[in-house]
Amino acid sequence: MAYNQYAATPPPGTTGRTRVQVAYPSNLIPENFGKNLRELAKDEASSDFTIVCKGNGREYKVHKLVVNLSSSYFTPVFNKQFREGQTGHIDLKDDWDEAIEIMVHYFYNLHYTLPDWADTAENDRGIGRLKAHAFVWATADKYQVPSLKFRAAEYFEDVATNARNMYVLNPQLQQATQPGHQTISAYVVSQPHIFDLLDAIDFIYEHSFRDLQQSVVKVWNSLHPHVKQAIPNESMLELIQKYPQLGVDLATTSTKYGPMFT
Repeated sequence: MAYNQYAATPPPGTTGRTRVQVAYPSNLIPENFGKNLRELAKDEASSDFTIVCKGNGREYKVHKLVVNLSSSYFTPVFNKQFREGQTGHIDLKDDWDEAIEIMVHYFYNLHYTLPDWADTAENDRGIGRLKAHAFVWATADKYQVPSLKFRAAEYFEDVATNARNMYVLNPQLQQATQPGHQTISAYVVSQPHIFDLLDAIDFIYEHSFRDLQQSVVKVWNSLHPHVKQAIPNESMLELIQKYPQLGVDLATTSTKYGPMFT
């Protein structure tokens, strides 16, 4: 799906604000505080604002104080001088629906997980896990939730370089155990994971998410040569031709971490 990063331009007075990009590891959150925050998410009776996702019609009852702790985008929205502040709800559109739900979940949990269908390298909806994390990052960027951006970038890097995602059992292994067959590797590079990575890179560079582009470079530098060999050269060259900045980013670090291609 298309992503419109400009569809929800921050209200007047919010530009130029910065917050420290800090994610909140669960082991640093006092147990009682975290539990109470999660319980508050279920207490719709005490909520004082509604976030409406226009894409799927879902409504999320939230508490302005809790939302303000993570997002500076909504602070002026809650002001009575704006229509949203007067009506007590805001319609969000042009977003990945699941990313809005993840963002609201994050307000109360300070972490997130992808929907089960999205937590795979390939599915019938065309969004693999890496692109899904990139969508979450983009949504956090759009609605000024810096700690969620930081978290999404961490997840993106971890998922992209996790050996359990990069490798799968070699389908030819059973044949290789029979007499007369040469020894082959027990694991091979996961092609769905490779194509998910390429799709995510395409999305990230299409929208010029500079911070997340740095994560792409970190991932590339961390890939084992066997993984890079499994990436079709024509696919990478096509991306570099499409996004020259990608070529610059990879070439800048290639002398330090080895050749760009293997």
